Amino acid sequence: MGDAQRLSQAFRNLIVNAIQAMPRGGKLRISAERHENMISLSFADSGPGFSESALARGTELFFTEKEGGMGVGLNIVASILEAHGGRLELQNDPKGGAVIIVSLPSLAA
Repeated sequence: MGDAQRLSQAFRNLIVNAIQAMPRGGKLRISAERHENMISLSFADSGPGFSESALARGTELFFTEKEGGMGVGLNIVASILEAHGGRLELQNDPKGGAVIIVSLPSLAA
C-alpha cells in the first residue's frame, strides 16, 4: 500500500542518478530481498561511488557534489520513503561503485 506515483518518482530518481554517475557506461544492478516485515531494494552501480562527505550528508537538502546539481534529488527520495514508513541508506561497494538501499515496510505475511 503506497502512492505508486511518488514511489515511481523515487525509483526513477535513483536510476537516473546511477546512470549519471557512469557517463562512460557501466552497470546498474537492481535487486530486492524480503527481511521479515521489510522489503529492501538495492541500486548498485559501477560508478566511482560516494565520497565520505556524500555518505554522511547525501540526503541533506541542497547538498550536492554533482556539477550543475541542485542537491534535492536524494532528499526528495528520502522524504518519499519516510512518508511510506521506509528509509534510504547510502553505501559504497568494497569492490567499487555506489549502493543505495531502499527499505520499505511489507504488508504481506
